[in-house]
Amino acid sequence: MASVIGVIAPLFALSYLASQLFSILKGVPYVPANRRAINNILSFADLKKTDILYDLGSGDGRILIGAVKDFGVQRCVGYEIAPWPYLKSKLAIFYQRLGKEIRIIRKSYLKADVSDATIICVYLLPKALNQLLGTLNLKENSRLLSLQFPISNHDDFDMDFIRSGSYLNTDFYLYKKGEDRHGRSLVFNPPSIVR
Repeated sequence: MASVIGVIAPLFALSYLASQLFSILKGVPYVPANRRAINNILSFADLKKTDILYDLGSGDGRILIGAVKDFGVQRCVGYEIAPWPYLKSKLAIFYQRLGKEIRIIRKSYLKADVSDATIICVYLLPKALNQLLGTLNLKENSRLLSLQFPISNHDDFDMDFIRSGSYLNTDFYLYKKGEDRHGRSLVFNPPSIVR
C-alpha cells in the first residue's frame, strides 16, 4: 500500500503543477476565493434566481456552486480549460448533486457562447480581459462582474460602469451592456488588442 501511495502522490503533485503552469502560460492563473468572499461578490452583483450566470475561467466552480446554493440561481455555466480545476469542479458539482443547475465546459473562455447570459463573472488579468471583451457577444442589459481588474476602455465595448466595491483584498467592478452607441455591431474587435 505504501508503494502505491509513493507512486500516486508524486503523479498527483505533478499533474497539479502541470495544470497550474498551463493556466499561467494561458495568462489566467488559477486563484481560488473563499466562500465568504464569493457570497459578498455575488451579493454585490445583485444576483437573482432568474439570472443565467456564466463564469469564464471558472476554476474549481466555487462561484457557480455559491450562486446555486446561496442565491437559488437555476442555471450556471462555467468555462475552464485547465485540467486540474476542471476536474475538481466536475467532482464538486457531482458530489453536491448540482448537475442539473451547473454545466462546466472544458473550453477556452475566448470561445464561450454567452448569448443567453444575464451575468458574466470574470477574474482575468487586464490583457486577457480586453481580449475577451473583443470576442463577447453580450445581449443588452446583461451584466459583467470583473474581479480585481476594471475594464479600462469599457465605453469602447458599450459597457456602462455601474459601481465598484471591495472585500478583504479583492476589488470588484460591475458593468452593464448598454445600447450600441457607436453604430457598430455589438461584437467589436478594437485594433489596440495584441493577440
